[in-house]
Amino acid sequence: MIGTKPIIKMSFSVYYHAIINSGIDDSSSIEKSYKIQSLNKFCFFTVLIASVYCSLFLNLKLYAPFLITFYAVLGFVAVIYFNFKKKYVFSKFLLITSTSFSVLLISLILGFSSGFHLYLYTSPLFVFWLFDLNEKKYIYSSFFIYVFVYILIFYFKSENIQLYQLDDQKWFLQLYSMNMIGNMILMFVLFFNYSQYYNLLLENLFQKQNELQTEVHRRIESENNTKQLFDNLSVSYKKLEEFGFVVSHNLRAPLANIRGFVSLYDINNSPNANEKIVNCISVSSENLENILSDLNSILKSKNDQIEAKEEFSINNLIDSVTSSLAKEITLTETIILKKINKIDTIFATKSILKSILYNVLQNSIKFKKENESAKVEVEFSELGDSYVFKISDNCKGIDLHKYRDRIFKLYTRFHQNIEGKGIGLYIVKSQVELLNGSIEIESELNRGTIFTITLPKYKNG
Repeated sequence: MIGTKPIIKMSFSVYYHAIINSGIDDSSSIEKSYKIQSLNKFCFFTVLIASVYCSLFLNLKLYAPFLITFYAVLGFVAVIYFNFKKKYVFSKFLLITSTSFSVLLISLILGFSSGFHLYLYTSPLFVFWLFDLNEKKYIYSSFFIYVFVYILIFYFKSENIQLYQLDDQKWFLQLYSMNMIGNMILMFVLFFNYSQYYNLLLENLFQKQNELQTEVHRRIESENNTKQLFDNLSVSYKKLEEFGFVVSHNLRAPLANIRGFVSLYDINNSPNANEKIVNCISVSSENLENILSDLNSILKSKNDQIEAKEEFSINNLIDSVTSSLAKEITLTETIILKKINKIDTIFATKSILKSILYNVLQNSIKFKKENESAKVEVEFSELGDSYVFKISDNCKGIDLHKYRDRIFKLYTRFHQNIEGKGIGLYIVKSQVELLNGSIEIESELNRGTIFTITLPKYKNG
């Protein structure tokens, strides 16, 4: 006996939830589930209330009202059953007809002074509670049923038809008030369910709107990323095409020379002539090897994976670069000045940044003016969300009117009397772009050059 109550309580809870969730499955939307649940709840509690009336009529030996009320109870149970079978429209019309005609018959038997007919005045609420506004044909059909019942009520009421004369019994005198209160409670419940249902619709609408906005933003971002990728691929393709032309052009000359000298080589030639031809072939082969070495350096700079970013001192980095160029700095008596504004640390890829500074400083030293020491200033500062390196020198400079469109092109040389291959600035620009930065140049012939390198600021961690 000790464990009986919890078992009964658990069983009632299980059965109750099974009843009110009849006709709901995983595919049911939140709004639809709420509407089916509210209908099942209404029928469940109406069965309980109608059962009280059944007991009352049976005790008073009013068998006709008892049978009608019992018929109504069966109708409410059938509504839950048809919901379970997912015959939703049929269950709704069954509720309308069973309640309407049950109320009409009881009113005819007990008289309209009993107040049962008041429940029919909630019919418009029933209709708009059961059906959505877009289900017009069901709404019109429901109103047709109610209008027909209203006509019968007004007719029988005007005829004052009453099969049982119970006006002298005290309980019957209070029945009208009880039904009026019950009708008001029913109206409140319908209004409450109606408002809850449309709150769910609004919440669902806002949720779908937010999901749509999120999806739109995601697609816009995806399209932007795709466009950016396409633009990068287009730029890469153009650079690759340009690189291919340059490679083809530069390889063609030494190869043509080698083929030409090979065709001149003949055993019938004098030893001196053949030796000269072999020497020429050797020189051309060496030129070809140098070109391939240069191309390998370029490809290596492009294919180097970006190492993990780290925080380091700019002051120490510049010292490290100048230490690597110590021999050139000493021989040319170059003066390196540092100007670091406010901060000294940066969070970036150290090895690539070191290579960039090395190539720019080496370029300044190489193109110093004759009989004049080179003076190079390296300035580092912050500007908004970027780091800015400004490297200025007093060297020979570049004629931008002549070379502006070819500054960072492969194998472009600005001073023919100075040894060089024309790949240094090409590598610098490639490495700056590898760090998602940009490089600009200001220069004037015999008046120096200023390189401005802007890199994005990354957060540490």
